[in-house]
Amino acid sequence: MSRADGADNHFEFRGFTWPRFTQVPNEAFSDLMPRLSGAAFKVLMAIAHKVLYYGREDGYAPVGYSEIIQLTGLHKDSVRRAVKECLEFGCIEVIEEFDATRSLCRMYGLRFAPGHGPNGNSPESGDDK
Repeated sequence: MSRADGADNHFEFRGFTWPRFTQVPNEAFSDLMPRLSGAAFKVLMAIAHKVLYYGREDGYAPVGYSEIIQLTGLHKDSVRRAVKECLEFGCIEVIEEFDATRSLCRMYGLRFAPGHGPNGNSPESGDDK
């Protein structure tokens, strides 16, 4: 459900807190914001938040469509299209693995430039850069 449709008319933003941050790379704003659709940029920011604030050391974070829907306020179909757009644009990556209950878990990560991922490397470039 979109927040623009009046569902959250009672919401009043109280302001930002200090100093809890998610440091988003500048490329998200300078290179991607003018090119991605609004929905895709919201999805990118939700994934960036999960990866950069809560993510694992390999640069991925477990996040599913239901959580992206909750974080962005977008409809399921909009999230599906936006994730596809981000994947096609090459700004996110997806890995799938099984959790302890043998359920398939989809994890999204930001696609880092070689040598600039977590711990100075990117998931695709390994430790040699």
